[in-house]
Amino acid sequence: MLYFSFSTMRQAVSISFCLLALFYFFEKRYLIFFVLIIIGSTFHQSILLILILGFFAIIPLNIYIKTHLIPILFICFIFFTYISMNVLFVFIEQFLILINLSEYANYFHSSTHFQVNDFGSGYGVFAKVLFSIYIILNTKQFVKLNPNYWLIIILNFIYAVGTVLANNIIIFDRMVAIFVNGPIIGAFLLFQLQKNKNIHRFVLLIFVIFLTLSFNKEGMSIETSFGNPKLNPYKTIIGE
Repeated sequence: MLYFSFSTMRQAVSISFCLLALFYFFEKRYLIFFVLIIIGSTFHQSILLILILGFFAIIPLNIYIKTHLIPILFICFIFFTYISMNVLFVFIEQFLILINLSEYANYFHSSTHFQVNDFGSGYGVFAKVLFSIYIILNTKQFVKLNPNYWLIIILNFIYAVGTVLANNIIIFDRMVAIFVNGPIIGAFLLFQLQKNKNIHRFVLLIFVIFLTLSFNKEGMSIETSFGNPKLNPYKTIIGE
């Protein structure tokens, strides 16, 4: 899931720092988590969103709300995004303007950034979204194992929403990249869940198969004015 082209290499480095920082967050070593995220932000500031979400994740919530109500709301919102994407675009644009980020709101009217994406059959995208939903459905087990795993649930929710959006508009690929650590760590942590272990492993196997098949499409698709997905690092070094 981390095969980046050179056009997003800075973001890849920052995400790598985030990947390391998250494991310190799980151990409640918040100072190291903070320092690693700050270091990662020097490569790409978007990673600061993970820091903000980390603060939200440690806010005390009623266990029923955290393990039952919010997961249901997350899943409903993912499906809402899928069927009512244009409505969501309007809300995102107005929110960016409200918080004085008009520069990013202008992307919604940019022919360069707001291009239609094409993932062919979309099976890989569908698999990613379903896998994130599967992790959200196991929120109770995750939180029971470690309360700080709640952050992984949040990251998977945003990743799933971003993936749905990126399936249609190419600029949201960057949003997906920021939160890609959610399903990566979620897959790793599934092995630690004792209940329904065989089901978890079966789901992981299916997910990896679909992910491998979709990589051929996402990594080798046609060039656009926004970027060239064929310029994966290994190919660029050998070919150019």
